[in-house]
Amino acid sequence: MSALDRVGLLGRGKRRVVEVKLPGGDVAYVRSWTERERTDLECRVNREKTTGLAPNFRRRVLVVGLCDADGNRLFLDTEEDLLAELDAPDASILMDKCWKLAGFNFKEVAELEKN
Repeated sequence: MSALDRVGLLGRGKRRVVEVKLPGGDVAYVRSWTERERTDLECRVNREKTTGLAPNFRRRVLVVGLCDADGNRLFLDTEEDLLAELDAPDASILMDKCWKLAGFNFKEVAELEKN
């Protein structure tokens, strides 16, 4: 193991793509996040909490995290409402993977979920 320099650290930016098995044998893919995507989500949720708007952070996490096998996003930022009708057990399985690949820990997720 060697210590990374600036170039080496920034060169690690390649996203990870993980296959997620859903009940019934279907698979979906989720990808890791960038620091920018994570910070943007945290800022949006905190801003919405202070303005009284209902934060749809779960759907936002799925919008950013769901991808095809090559890591390309499946949904645009403006399409988060499409995920409102997603099967809740499937959404829960996908959310767990998305949270992990976004680098959130349990305490941070609980804090975001607070109203």
